[in-house]
Amino acid sequence: MSNKPSATWAENHALTIPNFNPIWDDYRKLITSLPDQIKNTLQENIIEALERGMSVAQLQKLLLACQALTEDQAKTIAWTELARADVAGNLTSYRISGIVSGKEWLNGSDACPICLENVRAGVIGLNDLFPSGDDAPPAHPRCRCDILPVTK
Repeated sequence: MSNKPSATWAENHALTIPNFNPIWDDYRKLITSLPDQIKNTLQENIIEALERGMSVAQLQKLLLACQALTEDQAKTIAWTELARADVAGNLTSYRISGIVSGKEWLNGSDACPICLENVRAGVIGLNDLFPSGDDAPPAHPRCRCDILPVTK
């Protein structure tokens, strides 16, 4: 078990589908189409990337090495899973800290209407959901948004 909250999260949640919002349908189809052995290898690669602080591009190369994904698929998985684990690790740390009471959606580049609505929500409670129904980014595959802690 890793001492990094993001890697610990990935051990249990990487490559799971975050919700049943239709925006995740293509990602869901990609993940569910992979054989379990490939998914296990990809999850191990994701955990390794988080523990070593790899970039999206570095993880993408690692995922391509298993030869089960196209370049675009590997980039989508790398970007999405690193973002999901990073934000989940941050939320865990915020909750443990005892000093964070809220959160704010930070607009990434090329933000979509879903993310812009979350930005407009402003500061919300640490355990509240944004208008998209998400507790934090990503709201969709390849989402480039982040979350900011708001202290008491």
